[in-house]
Amino acid sequence: MGTAGGVIPPPLAGRQTELATLRCALRDADAGRPALVVLTGEAGVGKSRLVRELEAVARDERGLALRGQSLELSLGELPYAPIASALRSVDAAELASALSELPVEARRELARAFPDTVSETPAETTSEDRFGQSRLFGWILALLRGLAAQALVLLSVEDVHLADTSSRDFLRFLAQSLRSERLLVIVTIRSDDLHREHPARILVRELTRLEAVTRIALEPLSPADIQSHVQSILGDVPPPELIDRLYARTQGNPFYTEELLAASVDGGQSLPASLQDALLQRSDRLEESARTLLRLTAAAGRPLDEMLIEHASGLSGAEMETALRQCIDHNVLVCDRRTGEYRVRHALLAEAVYADLLPVEQASLHRRIAAALSEQAAAETAGERARHWQLAHEPGRALLASIEAGTAAERVFGYGEALAHFLRAVELSDGDPPAAGIPPLDRIDLLTRAARAARWMGDSDTACDLCTRALQGFDHAADPLRAAHLLERLGCYQPWNIEASLEAFRRGLSLLPGDCPTERMRFYVDEALELSFQGSWEEAQAKAAEAIQLARGEETLASESAARALLGTAISFLGDPAAGERDLRDALVLARQAGSTEELVQIYLDLGEVLRLQGRIADALDVMLEGEAAALALGALPFANFMAANAADDLLRLGRWDELAERLTELARRQLDRPAALLRESVAGRLDAARGHLDAADAHFATAIELCQDLDLVEFVPAVYSGVAELELWRGRPEHARDHLAEGLEKLGTGENLLHIPSLYSTGARVEADLAELARARRDRTGAAQAAASAQAHHDRLAALLEPGANASTPPEATAHLATCAAELCRALGTPKPERWESPVSLWRGHGNLYRTAYANFRHAEALVVTRGPRSEAQAALESALELCERLGTEPLAAEVRRLARRGRLTLAVPSDRDKQATGTARARASAGAGAPEENPFSLTARELEVLRLLGAGLTNREISETLFISQHTAGVHVSHILGKLGVANRVMAAALAERLGLVPRG
Repeated sequence: MGTAGGVIPPPLAGRQTELATLRCALRDADAGRPALVVLTGEAGVGKSRLVRELEAVARDERGLALRGQSLELSLGELPYAPIASALRSVDAAELASALSELPVEARRELARAFPDTVSETPAETTSEDRFGQSRLFGWILALLRGLAAQALVLLSVEDVHLADTSSRDFLRFLAQSLRSERLLVIVTIRSDDLHREHPARILVRELTRLEAVTRIALEPLSPADIQSHVQSILGDVPPPELIDRLYARTQGNPFYTEELLAASVDGGQSLPASLQDALLQRSDRLEESARTLLRLTAAAGRPLDEMLIEHASGLSGAEMETALRQCIDHNVLVCDRRTGEYRVRHALLAEAVYADLLPVEQASLHRRIAAALSEQAAAETAGERARHWQLAHEPGRALLASIEAGTAAERVFGYGEALAHFLRAVELSDGDPPAAGIPPLDRIDLLTRAARAARWMGDSDTACDLCTRALQGFDHAADPLRAAHLLERLGCYQPWNIEASLEAFRRGLSLLPGDCPTERMRFYVDEALELSFQGSWEEAQAKAAEAIQLARGEETLASESAARALLGTAISFLGDPAAGERDLRDALVLARQAGSTEELVQIYLDLGEVLRLQGRIADALDVMLEGEAAALALGALPFANFMAANAADDLLRLGRWDELAERLTELARRQLDRPAALLRESVAGRLDAARGHLDAADAHFATAIELCQDLDLVEFVPAVYSGVAELELWRGRPEHARDHLAEGLEKLGTGENLLHIPSLYSTGARVEADLAELARARRDRTGAAQAAASAQAHHDRLAALLEPGANASTPPEATAHLATCAAELCRALGTPKPERWESPVSLWRGHGNLYRTAYANFRHAEALVVTRGPRSEAQAALESALELCERLGTEPLAAEVRRLARRGRLTLAVPSDRDKQATGTARARASAGAGAPEENPFSLTARELEVLRLLGAGLTNREISETLFISQHTAGVHVSHILGKLGVANRVMAAALAERLGLVPRG
């Protein structure tokens, strides 16, 4: 049984299936197939015990077992507490080796977040660093990858139901970032006593949707398992009646079973009256000094070192040692000999001990702990001090500590924790001022800082509410500059509510004193940006020009770069995209000089849009890839994700659909914000519809339409609703297609963005042409006439938008859509004209849009067949369409092409069997992912494999770009990605490794 009531941990009982599953996951991780396992179960069911068993297995395999413990700090959240705990468990030499492989800026940022683990000069930070947290997440992941390069890594993060917001966000990021690391992550979460909307439950729901995540729910032990468990503890076969009583009381919970059994054996009596009694019997047998230490540790909510225990308990050194020994012998405290810290044996025991205290006893313990922590005066304990001072009913001290904790959390990008601390400080500021001094931030400052933290968390609604509360808290006439600053924040916190944002900016400008040119410049930039969202290009141009007039050199470089970018974008949409492009490229240079991340990545997005405006889709794709790489390097993940989604849209237009399928699969693993998620769903829906995966397309479009309801961005509407209309056409339901288009046009309102809207009108004309043909087949003259009139209306609306003077800049694609509209109108009128389709064929081919070229060729051939035009021309058009369909893998259109060939009695030359087999193999590989793990262990995309083969042949970036018909910069980006995935320093090493692994052909 153990000594003095202690229970020696018995062998693991009843968990063979779960342990086998975890062993298998560990083997897979060792083979480069990482995973995250969510281990759930009620308190005491054995989650931690199962993890300990797996840690032993990992160590037997010479792996690293990193254990991160979440802390029960309630109101005193510490950012990244379990991550810090895990890093402290790494051998110093192994950690130093992994850190040495990271760039110095990574080590400096890690040192700021984990000062007791990473010995490097911490990086300076700014509270306005929007992307600091995502950048830090990337560096933590890079460190884990470095450790996994040395050995198999098992990372356990325990009690995630207690974890801080930032740690939960990191787990989301980690689960979506797993690629080929030798890493297995296990998170344990208590499933009982958590309400449905508890953050831990939400996290479990989100994680288990991911492919790399497995959930194991630990159920209570069976009666047979309880018998085996008890027998291993007693060393003898237990009486059946004892097992029956234990199981009836514990319902198979192993921890409760151990405690009831220990209480019964040690006391020599029958089982205690309640589980609470059983848990407290151990403490009841302790001497008073030992009981004090147990209560102190239970109230602390986290492991304590000897110094803190001594200061908080008031015991002498000898008394403390005796008391600690008794607690260890009675198995109520556990000592981590590596760190020298003591914790309560189990969370349930800590809860029972704390709940048994009187309120006055609880307050006294918290006061002693807070005082002991204050003696250390470490910034990382500010959150704890705030919690303990508040529970000790010392609001003044709690206020000061809360402000300190919020500021400390900001420094390490713990936005969720900063928000909690500042909000608590707001509540505490209503009371009497602290005796210790004047708070460094007043109530308005606290609300402002809380609003900013909420904004960086992505909670714009909370940010706006807090900003509004701050504005209501003082006299604007008495402090107009402060009011102006808050109004600027309010406008920036609601970018999709354009009218509200513009109103906030204009109110702020009206309050701004005359001697504030820098602030005025920012307001003009803010206004110009909102006006650009609205498509009010002339006003946006004027505001951007006013902002540039206020530029003051280095002092305003960031704002100047943003203003010049907005000016370039406005000029482009007003008719001079070439000049606008020059302004945007100048703005890129300024943003790099200013070191302004947000401006830099926004300029990449704007430049891509201007290139699309010129019809240069391939160049726009190159800019998106370059911008994505830059955004990832800077930690600007939302921008990187949005550029990745834009790149997917470009690949769709260019007909590079196998690459697109890979990118969409990779994007599905990322944590996308709503605009990026909407664009991904839209592109995926259009791809699946074109390839004939109609049910999958339907699911994508349903999600996209739902997201459309939440976003006031008309640029997304045309692609989504024209895409779902085409899906309905392939399903043979043109009436449904008409309804979807009407919904899209209604949502579009009066928007006139010619880069996106024309597709809605040309698809509308196509739908009406199909309906007119059906009506004529049914001899429904009225229906045919109505459809033809609707097609005419679609054509006329688009033609009016493109009239000279209506819009200064007409994208080449808009011209192609208008030509398509005109050709569809002839079909709707029942007067097909083959020559009408020649222009769409030529225009779409010139833009590199293979899918629309194939469709136009098909309709051209159809018009020739119907009008009995030259058969050779019809056959050539159909063969061209079919060749493109085969290349793209678009089955519905290919079926229409073959049907027309049979109708016109045309014999089409089809690709050779060898070509078809190669195409099928490539398509199958694209559908399954880039090869099986053993064939492609580094998760290289198909394009990266092509580049790698050319690297192996010794080609330079310029030669690679010429061979693959891509830009030299894009070739360089692919090479950088390859080096990173292979984990090598240069292209020579990459080529050698690829040849050795058989990733490139020899000879």
